[in-house]
Amino acid sequence: MNDALRSLNLTIWKTAGSRYNAARRLTLRDTFSTASQALFAVITIGLTIVQKVYFISDSPADKFGTVLGVFLGAFLLAVSLLEAGRGNALRADELHRNAEDLTALTRGIDIRLAAHLTGNLLGQGEVERFAIEYEQIKSRCTTNHSPRDYRLFLGEKRSAKELAIDGKPPMSTAAYLRVIFAWYVSTVWYFIVLWLVIGSLCVENWLLFRG
Repeated sequence: MNDALRSLNLTIWKTAGSRYNAARRLTLRDTFSTASQALFAVITIGLTIVQKVYFISDSPADKFGTVLGVFLGAFLLAVSLLEAGRGNALRADELHRNAEDLTALTRGIDIRLAAHLTGNLLGQGEVERFAIEYEQIKSRCTTNHSPRDYRLFLGEKRSAKELAIDGKPPMSTAAYLRVIFAWYVSTVWYFIVLWLVIGSLCVENWLLFRG
């Protein structure tokens, strides 16, 4: 019974850690999204002002600036609707609260395991009760973590003896660095691409203006 409960506790710890990471990932995406949308709006307004003040009417740069301004306005609206529909901030909060509940459950299991060592022996019914409570807490969260969140957890806790495989860490330091880089890039790559596209269009407009 003791080994079964320890195994369950390890599983809960992994799930909680992965969901903490998922909450962090969604929070980062929401923050990056909000900042990007605000800057897109500033660029759109700024482009309109620059076009009105400095561009020669009906010049190639003026026409390109008009098209670019309309494109940026429609693009900003589309991105705003898409990101609002994803509800990243709400999903992040849900995942974080679920991870907190799972962490509280592991503390309760740790206390029970300590009592077992002092002679208050575990029963099969108690292990089953903890397993049922784990499933109930996990099911309360409608958003699940992704495999990359779990891989990041393994990298962050790679020195923990509970995660060792044949006495070796589950992940090397080099592998962890690759995982954390991929984790960050996968969170914001969409906006990085958008920034590159918008930046190239603005540069093209500037080159037309310079002649």
